[in-house]
Amino acid sequence: MNPIGCKDVMGIIQADYGALWHCFQRGNTLEVVTPYLYPNKSFVSVFITTRGEKIIVADGGHLEDFIQATNADEALHDVVLDNFLDTYKTQKHQQAEKTFYYKNCGTLKLVPSIIFDLCNFIVSVSAAVTSASLLATPEEESKSSETFRRQADNYLRDMVAGSRIIVFNQNLEQAPEARFSAIISKSSRLWLVPYLTGCDLRYFTMSMSNAIVNIELARASSLNPHIAAIIPLIDTKARGYEPMKLRNRVEKLEEVSNCKAVSWVERDLIKIPLEI
Repeated sequence: MNPIGCKDVMGIIQADYGALWHCFQRGNTLEVVTPYLYPNKSFVSVFITTRGEKIIVADGGHLEDFIQATNADEALHDVVLDNFLDTYKTQKHQQAEKTFYYKNCGTLKLVPSIIFDLCNFIVSVSAAVTSASLLATPEEESKSSETFRRQADNYLRDMVAGSRIIVFNQNLEQAPEARFSAIISKSSRLWLVPYLTGCDLRYFTMSMSNAIVNIELARASSLNPHIAAIIPLIDTKARGYEPMKLRNRVEKLEEVSNCKAVSWVERDLIKIPLEI
């Protein structure tokens, strides 16, 4: 097969898909800069060469470089790749400690199709690996929530005095499935405090959803007449606290608790419902 040039490839691509592409001759290889984007907003390039009667379209090793830069878990990396390699019928080649992903075809008219398949493969893998690498592990969440729990416990312990009794991380006897971060009692009256935290948005959302259910269970129990106040305490320092994305849950939380949620930076406001 004769060497191919930018005009050969770009004429076909532009005729089919518009002029949103750029091509550069790199010796015997063509670099095609596409409109596709990696999650870091850099453009996806693919590289076209010929080997015998085959036209090879490859990623130039850039996808592997991107994956390594995310510090993604290696096992997760492999699962993601295996899934998308099969989906997009893409092959991989190891050379000089560098990994290349590629597709090939035997005719020039098929090049646009395999370019698009390879670009979709690159975008899908990079997005999946990036999303997964941003998710906190259970260990990270446990460490983060434990840090806030200790801070909140110490604050409430110092604040509650006199004839009030405080216990932490306890279930309600009359509603065994309802668990609260702090339960304050005096005579037959109760003040329930759920802590809301999370080291990413997913965990923070789960924390709020669990709190809403616990409050509804407490309200539905025989303890309800004895509940003086339910005071949600929000860890506004947590990485997972994204107020705009949590707004509806905060509103629901305040509705079921019948009390305005207290942010950690305004924690002294807890004293007000405790005086009820």
